[in-house]
Amino acid sequence: MIKKIGLISLCSLLLLTSCKNSSLTYAYLMQHPSILQKEMMHCQLTLVENAECEVVKRAARDFSQLIVDRQANPEQFGERILRAEEQSSLEQVSILLAVVAETGGLE
Repeated sequence: MIKKIGLISLCSLLLLTSCKNSSLTYAYLMQHPSILQKEMMHCQLTLVENAECEVVKRAARDFSQLIVDRQANPEQFGERILRAEEQSSLEQVSILLAVVAETGGLE
């Protein structure tokens, strides 16, 4: 009986883990910087070199560049948000607003 419970627990854990990772797309990570940061730390600590960590690394690199862009020229970054809104690019707007939130909000 205990072995069955242990086996069921292990299967449940594996299913939960696989479900968690299925949502880690590039767009999702770019829109959720706190999750991106946790996943980047996980990849660095475990030294895993798989497709998922490659997506995480690319998202972290791109998000960092967006932060640099915003800090270097906030007005131009704001114009970029407006252009994305005009083009109805909800994903791009979400990403840019995530950068704004991560860097201290609107000024």
